[in-house]
This record gives sequence, structure tokens and C-alpha cells, in this order.
Amino acid sequence: MKGGLRIEPSGSERWCTSGFIGRVSGSDPPDYRVISAGHCAEQLGGIDTMWQHHEENIGRATLETWYSGTDADVGLIRVADEGGPYSRIFACGPSPRAINHGRSLSCVQAER
Repeated sequence: MKGGLRIEPSGSERWCTSGFIGRVSGSDPPDYRVISAGHCAEQLGGIDTMWQHHEENIGRATLETWYSGTDADVGLIRVADEGGPYSRIFACGPSPRAINHGRSLSCVQAER
């Protein structure tokens, strides 16, 4: 799982895209969330809707906040605990090495 992928509610023809992957602060073992648009979660099934990528379950929506006409628009999908291709997370972030306009990316893969 990574940002920019097409994701859809289970059984739906409508879709959205995944955003960043976040970890719940202090969670041990790590508790990951896919951050997406709140209007997607709200309009395409609401809380507890199962989301998929290529017909593989990602996890269920746990939060949505979206109000028409405002800038508030965020939804969270809790990454499923079950093993399989959908529980692999790829994360990148700034590394200490200064390349590519002063920043480089270091990437890791975590499996649940």
C-alpha cells in the first residue's frame, strides 16, 4: 500500500485515491492508517466500509470529516490485520543525505 493508488469500496464502481500512510502515535505493534479524502469515505459508504485495491481488502474506514464548501476533507482507513498483499505498506520520507534539491527519500516496507 502506498499513496496515489486507486482504491474503491468493496463492490463499488466508484473510486478514490490513497494518500499518505500514517501510524497511530505510540502504537505498539504499529497501527497504520491510509489517509484519503473524507468526501470519499462519507459519500461512498461511510464508517466501517471495506476498501480495496485491485479487489484485495485494504481495511475499513474509521473516520471521515468533510463539509461541503470547506477545506476540511480527510478520511482514514485502518489497514487490515490479516496477512496478504494488502497488508504490505511502503513508506518513504526525508533521509539525512542531501541530494535532489536538498532532500532524498529513504523507503521502507513493513508487513503486518
